[in-house]
Amino acid sequence: MSLPLSDVINGDGAKFLNKYGSSKRNMLNALKNGEIPLMYLSREIRDDKEVAMACIKKNGFNFRYVSERLREDEEVVRLGVKYDKNALKYVGDKFRLDKDIALEAVSNFGDAFALVNKKLKNDMDIIKAAVQNSELALRDVPAKFKSNKEIGLLAVSNFGLALRHLSPELQDDDDIVWAAVKQDGKVLMNVSMRWRENKEFVIAALAKVGEGLFLVPSKLRGDKDVLNSIRDYLMSDKLVNSFSDKVFFEAKENLLRYDAQDKREKELLTRLADLDKLQAQQQNSNNQTKTEVKARRKI
Repeated sequence: MSLPLSDVINGDGAKFLNKYGSSKRNMLNALKNGEIPLMYLSREIRDDKEVAMACIKKNGFNFRYVSERLREDEEVVRLGVKYDKNALKYVGDKFRLDKDIALEAVSNFGDAFALVNKKLKNDMDIIKAAVQNSELALRDVPAKFKSNKEIGLLAVSNFGLALRHLSPELQDDDDIVWAAVKQDGKVLMNVSMRWRENKEFVIAALAKVGEGLFLVPSKLRGDKDVLNSIRDYLMSDKLVNSFSDKVFFEAKENLLRYDAQDKREKELLTRLADLDKLQAQQQNSNNQTKTEVKARRKI
């Protein structure tokens, strides 16, 4: 570069002159290191591939400020979709229908699917890559794919809460719901009542997120097995002031009551076992006495 500094920095970027001083070397090094946002650079500098790529690596947001010519450069575009989830919005025309670019974009940022060209939004490869990288991707796929079980399983296995973006039928599908809860217990808030009343499902959900107890029907909140599944959570100091505190403190009291009952039952069983031993000893003693009496009679 042989441009004077006044041509390198535009009016809004004058503040960088104070930071880097009047040294052209310092300024150019800063440009190449991506330390100055492209939005503050002149058109000539935004068209410099080396500087543009350095700035993009520093902050993907800079991609939107590269020159029109560089938005048509495949290397720069691939760098853009790698570092900026919104890059597809700014790529050159020749890349808007490029499947490889779209696939790379959603593989880095699943929610970039919202910016994929409509003609590519029915592509299964792109959809699968997207739903594996963002919960929100499923929200933006065409409706017919929200009823596709393969896509649904792929989505919820990576992001349990993606369940809420599926069709009503799949939201109640056994395979889908179980895959979702194994990934994120918070799906408890998105499932139907038949699942919230399923004891096995509730225990699986609470194992992931103990604070979900307030979503459980009251008849299960006092269940011994359910409470034992979140024993560590209830006995910790995690409980904070909130509208659901009453639920948790009642649960803790119930668990302590169960513990007390268990302790009493254990003590009772111990005493009964001791009585059984005493009875056995007494019986052995009686049998021995009878044997001795019979022996003396024979003499």
